[in-house]
Amino acid sequence: MCMLFALPGAFAISVSEEEVNASLSTISISSATNLYAYEVNMSYTGSVSSVDFAGFLGSSTSSGYVTRDNYAYAYESKLDSTQAGTSGSGALFNVTHSGDLTVCGILAVSASGSSEYASTGNCNSNSASGSTSPSGSAGGGGGGSAGGTINTSTTGAVDLGGAVYFSVDEIIVTAILGRETIRTLTVKNTEDKPVVIDLFQEGFGNALVLPQKIELAVGEEKNLTLLFTPSEQKVLTGKILFEIAGERINEVLVIVNVRSENSLFDNVLTLGRKSKVITPGERIVAQVNIEQVGVSGMKIDVTVNYFIRDFAGNSYLEDSETFFVDGSKEYVKEFPTDNLPLGKYVLSLEIVYPGEFATSSAQFEVRATESLITLWRVIGGAILLIAGAVFFWAVRHKPSTGRKSSATRRSRRS
Repeated sequence: MCMLFALPGAFAISVSEEEVNASLSTISISSATNLYAYEVNMSYTGSVSSVDFAGFLGSSTSSGYVTRDNYAYAYESKLDSTQAGTSGSGALFNVTHSGDLTVCGILAVSASGSSEYASTGNCNSNSASGSTSPSGSAGGGGGGSAGGTINTSTTGAVDLGGAVYFSVDEIIVTAILGRETIRTLTVKNTEDKPVVIDLFQEGFGNALVLPQKIELAVGEEKNLTLLFTPSEQKVLTGKILFEIAGERINEVLVIVNVRSENSLFDNVLTLGRKSKVITPGERIVAQVNIEQVGVSGMKIDVTVNYFIRDFAGNSYLEDSETFFVDGSKEYVKEFPTDNLPLGKYVLSLEIVYPGEFATSSAQFEVRATESLITLWRVIGGAILLIAGAVFFWAVRHKPSTGRKSSATRRSRRS
């Protein structure tokens, strides 16, 4: 079985799945132009046991895959000093699986930093949001080229009860400090009446400009232009909020990986398999890959700052260390999460050195376990039972205030 999907936009890339046998499929790409990184989303009915990459982007890459709720996300990002992407056609990876496998879409990132996501329409919106799973992910990168930007993100189509359609529910941007970067978001009114959508933002400071409202006639579709002009040397996190008549209908999560124009480093931040979704207090494990670009044989002292932020821009962890990089550097680092409430967060890496900087990031989620949820339910039930027992006891033993007993009245008459 072979399925071809053409992507609209600048890339004009097509992705195909070829079934080698009942348990092995080859995912290939055609007409790639200057491709630096990608993420392919797939659905499956059985299980995915392995993803073997074919080396389409070269030998120096960061790659992996994520699975959750019958969706798989395979990603690969270059890590080299050439600042050049890959063009042409060929196999991306082989997937060993059981049951049926369906390609849902692809996020493609060029060496210039531009990105394009397209859904094949063969999977529902869960194929996007499922990427918060624990199998591992590579964060968006900053540096002398596209710098990655592959994050197992909730990128995909959202259908809100048939009323309004949103083309994405998460946006990851690589932007140069002080320069404008434009992204678009498609909104369509599928309701049988006109709608007016109010737009708000949270967490960006002055880095994002967007319209205050958008009006859509019945069946009308509009492209919403998002203008990012970062002025801070850090990873920016935030939300774009959408409301109709004061009622929240959707929010789009946004990560902006900011870098200087002449950055000397590519860097990718990768979360381990068990660190993408964690329970409260569990430590996360990240791998950091740093590669010099444009220079060689030069030791450069760098300061690396680490942060954990939520999508409101609040910071929960700050850490820093200094070392030198000679060509490349790879290491693993653990981060505590003791003070994090349930929710989605961004772990960011910010490399600072004389006159320049680069950033990368990866998203994770703190989620209650089923046992913890069950414990809360048991405790809640126990509290209700105790409260009910106390109330019942109080009613049964409430002192009489309306009348005195006949024995008391007789005693007084005597």
